Amino acid sequence: MRRLHHLVRQIGDGIAWRSFDYDRAALYQLARKPPTGHIEAVSTQKEVDKAGVHAANGTCVLINDLTNFVRFADLTIFRDEAISFEEVKGGEGSRKSGHASRQANKLKAMTEFINTKRRQTSIGSECLVRVKTAPRTHLPALLELIKIARRQGHAHARLSDCLAVDVYHVETAAAISVGRRSMLEIAHNPFSQSRKAIRGHSLDLFYHFTPNRAPYTVFPWPDEDCSDVLSGAIWIVSYLNWGKVERTLKKRHLVVGDLDRARLSQFLLRPIGEQKLRTFDVGLSVGRPNWAPCKVSFVDLARISYEFLDEEAFADTIEEVLEIGIPPGELYFTAFENEALIWD
Repeated sequence: MRRLHHLVRQIGDGIAWRSFDYDRAALYQLARKPPTGHIEAVSTQKEVDKAGVHAANGTCVLINDLTNFVRFADLTIFRDEAISFEEVKGGEGSRKSGHASRQANKLKAMTEFINTKRRQTSIGSECLVRVKTAPRTHLPALLELIKIARRQGHAHARLSDCLAVDVYHVETAAAISVGRRSMLEIAHNPFSQSRKAIRGHSLDLFYHFTPNRAPYTVFPWPDEDCSDVLSGAIWIVSYLNWGKVERTLKKRHLVVGDLDRARLSQFLLRPIGEQKLRTFDVGLSVGRPNWAPCKVSFVDLARISYEFLDEEAFADTIEEVLEIGIPPGELYFTAFENEALIWD
C-alpha cells in the first residue's frame, strides 16, 4: 500500500513537472517543506470541488496533495502562462486564523524567491542559478538497453568514462539461470576496485521521495518502460566513478578539492530527510587558480548516476557557475534553463 501510494504521487509529480515546464529550480524549492500527513476525505473533496470550478472554466489546475514536489498551498492554477497558488479552507474562521496567515506569508516568500532567484535566510543567503548550458544525457542509450533486457533478461553498457549501467528485466532474468547463479546477481561494475565509486539502484527510493531527482514519469521513454521502472519490473543499476568526474574537471584546468570518502559514507547513512537538509555537507570544491571556488553538492553528482546526465554537460554547468561568481558560503541551486529538452 505504501508503494502504491508513492506510485500515485509520482504520477502526480510527472504532471507537476510538465505543468511547470520542467522548472527544476522552482519545483525543488516547492518541495522544501514537510510533507502533508494523512489526507482527510472531507478536505480533499473541497479541494477537488474547487479544482473542478477552475477546470470548468478551461483552466489547468493541480491538486498539490497528490504530488510529492508541490507542498505549498492546496491548488496550483495555470492560466495564460501565469502560475498562482490557492488555499482551500473549510470556513471563514480557518481563512482568518493565524495558521492560515503564516501559510500565506510563507507562500508569498517562496514565490518571491522563485521569481527573484535570491533570498536571505536565518542561516545565510541562497540563490537559484538557471544555467544556459545545453543539457545532454545518456537516456537514449539507456532506452536501447531496456529493449535488450526485455528480450535477454539483462543488458550492460559502459556509457562513458565515469559511468556504467546494468539493466534487468526482472521476470525474464529470473526465468534464465546461468549455472546455479541467478541472472539478477550478475553485475558488471568496472569501478569495483575504486575507492572513488558509488552504486545507484532504481529501487533506492522505492518508498521514499527526494527533490533531487526527476520522477521516472517524465523520463523520455515509452509509458510501459517508465511504469516498469516505477513498479520494479525493471531494475537500473548505475556505477559512477566520481574520481573520473574529477579528472574531467581537471582536464579543463579546474582546481578540484578531494571529496572525502568517510564523510560521504556517513552522509549516505543519514535518513533521507536529513540528506535533503544537508546536501552541501559533502561535495566537491571546484574553482580556477586564484578564483574563489564553488562547492558542488553531492546531489549534483547524483544527477549523473540517477538521471544519467553527461559528465561533460555537468562540467559545463560548473564552469558557467564559476563565471557567474557565487559568493563564498552562499547556497546555490542549479537547474538547466532548457530543462525541458531532456524530458519526454
